[in-house]
Amino acid sequence: MSDITGFSVHDPSVTDAQLKSLGLDAKPQLHAVRVEESKQITGQFLAGASLPRLGYFNASRTAFDDRGVALLAAAAESKVTMVYLTDTAITDKAMPELVRLGVQNTIDIGGTKVTDAGLRNLVALLTITELNVKRCQDVTPDGIAWLSVRLPKLKVESDYSIDRLSQAKLAAEAANATGQLRRSNIDRYELTAAGGGDPRKAPKELVAILGDSRLRHWDAVNSMAFHPDGKTLISGGWDRTVRFWDLSTGRLLKTMVTSTGFQSSADGRTLITGIDLNQIAVWDFAKGRMFGTVRVGGLGAVSPDGTRLVSGSTASDGGMKVIQLPSGRTVWKNDGHDGQVREVAWSPNGQFVVSGGDDGTVRVWNAETGEPQRVLEPGAQVMSIAVAPDGRLVTSGDRAGGHVWELATGKLVAPLKIGGDDCAYLGNGNYLITGGKVISTTDWKQVANLNTFGDTYQSGFTNVASPDSQFFAIAGAGHIRMLQTRMALLVW
Repeated sequence: MSDITGFSVHDPSVTDAQLKSLGLDAKPQLHAVRVEESKQITGQFLAGASLPRLGYFNASRTAFDDRGVALLAAAAESKVTMVYLTDTAITDKAMPELVRLGVQNTIDIGGTKVTDAGLRNLVALLTITELNVKRCQDVTPDGIAWLSVRLPKLKVESDYSIDRLSQAKLAAEAANATGQLRRSNIDRYELTAAGGGDPRKAPKELVAILGDSRLRHWDAVNSMAFHPDGKTLISGGWDRTVRFWDLSTGRLLKTMVTSTGFQSSADGRTLITGIDLNQIAVWDFAKGRMFGTVRVGGLGAVSPDGTRLVSGSTASDGGMKVIQLPSGRTVWKNDGHDGQVREVAWSPNGQFVVSGGDDGTVRVWNAETGEPQRVLEPGAQVMSIAVAPDGRLVTSGDRAGGHVWELATGKLVAPLKIGGDDCAYLGNGNYLITGGKVISTTDWKQVANLNTFGDTYQSGFTNVASPDSQFFAIAGAGHIRMLQTRMALLVW
């Protein structure tokens, strides 16, 4: 069975149990699976299957259901090119699983019970080019238009006339135009670059090329936080600005000029912004009032209660320091690492500080005294640190992958094979982002690929969860995206 690259079954009497006996759990190198017209097949034959090279799947005119699609998504270890589920029993519940499956080209769900609401999930599949929704009674021209406006390369086959779809698309385009960019919104740096040094010579077409101005910086975003009111997102970037956004519309509310972005406390009450590489301003986040300025010696992170700042030296001395906010009084300092400190973080209860550096170690410190608690050794230059919301786990990220440890004992929980310079926990800690992938912390398996949204989150990204953990924002090269935490479905 291990040498077979595909199989096709067209027998109405074939059952899931019979297909299960083919040994799909033995990691066969199957590229194509076709069980079309096999009326008794529900998809249960995929339970425990491993299909690392699957590119084509066809279960049209079978009893294939939502559970079957979930099993298919779990079995496939690569992006599937074409999926045909015509005249099956699937519903809207199967749509997030198709997103998880990462379908690259064609989806055929004609004759199913999928509705407009289900179609909206497919907006995350930026690479699909063909979609068949014929005989889907609950899919309307408005639903098709909503998706078509957001996926302009998508060709949709439906039962509606071209005129009816065109009218719906015009209406959808008009509704989606609220955030279109104006020339006056374009940063002067962009105009200068596009104009060959003269912003006046920037082409008129630049507006069309850059598109939407909502949730956008003009350089990489390096920090984000939700305002305590739950209605505003704050982002900082290497374009030397801190921007405040209305979450209901994605529109820019206010811009602050800074040098290196910002950091905030977990409770959202304290905000620090960079004045220069060695000086920060400390703010009352909710009231927008500045307490004062403080001298620091490198990168920093604010304690969960907003009263302290830990900083790690970006010089080769590897020094660590905790200071009081807003006074700037030194609580403790030490020699820290043997080389540059790359990342620092607090435990959620504020009792520990965790740091990682060029010496290939992750170090845990007593936050009150600076006394070392334990040393973890991933064996590679540590590029990022993330502590789980419950304080039980700490993850270190490097360019080859990463490691998950128990914070209290230093015991290795799981090695991570997915590479990436950044890692972060989402929401209540059920998910971890690393290397542009969303990983379940239950079984440490991938559940979503953020890179399907058109940006690259392999490294250099930042993310933050909303106060209710229902959504999270992620940003890389400058465009911030809002997604649902549970399935990483695109919202903005």
